[in-house]
Amino acid sequence: MERVIGRGRSGTVFLARHLGLDEERAIKRVRRTESGFIQEAALLKRLRHPGIPIIYDLEIDENYYYLIEEYLCGESLYARIERTGSLQTGELIRLGIELCRIMNYLHSFKPNPILYLDLHPGNLLICREQLKLIDFDQAALASLSQERSVCYGTKGFAAPEQYEGGTLDERTDIYAIGALLYYMGTGHAPEGEIKAGQGSCRGDLYILMGRCLRIEKKERCQSVREVLKALEKLEARIFAERHIPLLRIAAAGSRSGIGVTHTALGAVRYLRQKGVSCLYREQNDTGAVRRLASWYGLAPDEHGIYYMDGLALKPRYSDVVQLEQPVFEVILDDCGTELQTVLEGEYDLILFVCGLQPWEKEDSLRAIRFLGAEEGLQILLNHRKCGRDYLPEEVRHLRYLRLPFLTPPFDAGGRRGQENEAAEETEFFERIFWEAALKKGRGTRQAAKEGGLWRNIRRRWERFMGGFPWQWK
Repeated sequence: MERVIGRGRSGTVFLARHLGLDEERAIKRVRRTESGFIQEAALLKRLRHPGIPIIYDLEIDENYYYLIEEYLCGESLYARIERTGSLQTGELIRLGIELCRIMNYLHSFKPNPILYLDLHPGNLLICREQLKLIDFDQAALASLSQERSVCYGTKGFAAPEQYEGGTLDERTDIYAIGALLYYMGTGHAPEGEIKAGQGSCRGDLYILMGRCLRIEKKERCQSVREVLKALEKLEARIFAERHIPLLRIAAAGSRSGIGVTHTALGAVRYLRQKGVSCLYREQNDTGAVRRLASWYGLAPDEHGIYYMDGLALKPRYSDVVQLEQPVFEVILDDCGTELQTVLEGEYDLILFVCGLQPWEKEDSLRAIRFLGAEEGLQILLNHRKCGRDYLPEEVRHLRYLRLPFLTPPFDAGGRRGQENEAAEETEFFERIFWEAALKKGRGTRQAAKEGGLWRNIRRRWERFMGGFPWQWK
């Protein structure tokens, strides 16, 4: 074990390195006198959700249990609020939605719901701007939650029934969700009844908090899904009030296996890290999203969208399936090799991945000629040692970029030890989206009619990109 990184009621957490895999792990050490720990470990090993750390193994010696789990590098919600004082409404709602999705997973767990029972800012980590729930010391199956002689809670966040010996159920966690929302908005835990005027998004948000924080359980929101839907409506309302324009992107490739999906997911991750809401839509028949969801053990929400590592992914559905879609600032369609779909889509930006190796060049040239007249076409060459000089003169005038090494989109530790590659990847996507924002702002027919609308998106991208004056090569 290398060093202590945390202490809790029941044990100590160490940072360690797996010698065989050369990966960091967190090891929670608990005395064997803690009789409920085996139950906690067994419970955790059954959970598979991007917002919950992965449990790898449990070891035992004569004095201690050792729970070996995924190491999460991030900032606690408590530390974030200590640093910022409170959160802006948009960020508050976004983190609230992520929290509700984690809690909805626990409350919907089959065959028996799981109650967390100790939600507070120290048990939530913000890792690469995604929320993670840690420390399941007090978690219990709903059917067994009444068998405890002592039920801990954190002052200011625990529901009244945790102190008064009342029955515990899903609404006990809902009280804590309301307290956390209030904490993120004000910088301190709630005290007494929450009052807020209606008519504004912030006011309606505080009304929702008040519904979660009612003393009587029957007066609270009755399910996490109810809270989640209310937050999603508020998020959509913020987008509508800010007149956020939609950017439509297509990703496509010259042949199967050329790296289209990896590139598309890298772009979605980059946008997510920049605070831009983006929906990845699978417009091909690979079935990659469903396979990913199966691996993570996830189910889609009511809109048919899976949320993995903070990314919103929608698989391809039959044309007869009609699902309402939430509001996103960017829609990215992974068209695979279906180039006709790209032509029919009226996209603002096209990320076309191809290679110029001898066995790839024929397919690449055919596709480049097919798409060459499209506005917003960016041709991404996936080999560092080839460039447009390898191409016929007739297509050399198009825009080409060399595709950098892209770290795995769902590997929490994928960037550790790869700082140079990560910096190159960030610079690559900044170059692409800076150009897209400038072109969108000055080149659309609607720009003159809509006045400041595209000036606003240009200013927003300037803020994201830091005003870098990119030159294309």
